[in-house]
Amino acid sequence: MASISIVDIIYRRYTISEERMANTVDEITIWQNPAETIKLITPVAALLIATVSAIVAFKNYRDGKNRKKVEKSLELAKYYAEEILPEAFFIKKFIEIVDPIGEYKRTVERVPSKSFTDKELNELCGSGIKKKLWDEVKPEEILNAKIQCCSKIEEILEINRLDRQCVAELDEGTYQKAIVADYQQKCKKIANQLEAFAMNFTRNTADESVVYHSLHQTYLNLVEWLYFLISKANLDEKDRYYTSTTELYTLWKKRYEEHKRIDRRIEEKKKNRLKHRTPIS
Repeated sequence: MASISIVDIIYRRYTISEERMANTVDEITIWQNPAETIKLITPVAALLIATVSAIVAFKNYRDGKNRKKVEKSLELAKYYAEEILPEAFFIKKFIEIVDPIGEYKRTVERVPSKSFTDKELNELCGSGIKKKLWDEVKPEEILNAKIQCCSKIEEILEINRLDRQCVAELDEGTYQKAIVADYQQKCKKIANQLEAFAMNFTRNTADESVVYHSLHQTYLNLVEWLYFLISKANLDEKDRYYTSTTELYTLWKKRYEEHKRIDRRIEEKKKNRLKHRTPIS
């Protein structure tokens, strides 16, 4: 191994110190020279400004998009209340007349996860329910449901007047077919309106969480009333109808059941605390 002399060590230290001094002098020269300083700072500043601008633009875009989704949700809630619910009340009344003990509705409610297919409908309710609610509907039951939906006596009298007029102008068979056809058309219209309503939420053009607390109970009930209509249309798994309606239903139903489970656990904890509370002597 070659020996290192004292002179070599001193020379190396001197060389390193000289390099450091040169770098320091360069740095001092740069900061004392405005032109050089600008050359160094400009790219960094431009990058910083571009980054901040991008962040601000994204935040504004996101906030604007969220605001639009909230506004759209509120518009849909208004549409739901004014256009869908009044017609849905008629469907509810009709089903209560056809199925007074509520067996159909309770059966549908008990199924936690529904496929909304004709096969499932037949397995759950049997083919008889389709006949009662669609194929073999009785005109008098439809008229009865319409009357029960009336809020004023004048509306009832008008229905009776139109009924007598139709009986006078049409033969019994034609008149009954017309009543059934009107009922079926009304059911399809409500189902289509519900699909258009739900599509806004499932396609993320509106925020479903904005309207959930206000609408979920009536929405879940309405889809369950229309279960027979939606399911009988889905004869084939590949070609499904009313997919947005059922997708939103599944989402809200799961959330609703989860909230119920949480409420039950809280209630049970309260009962247990009261049960084990030491009485004050």
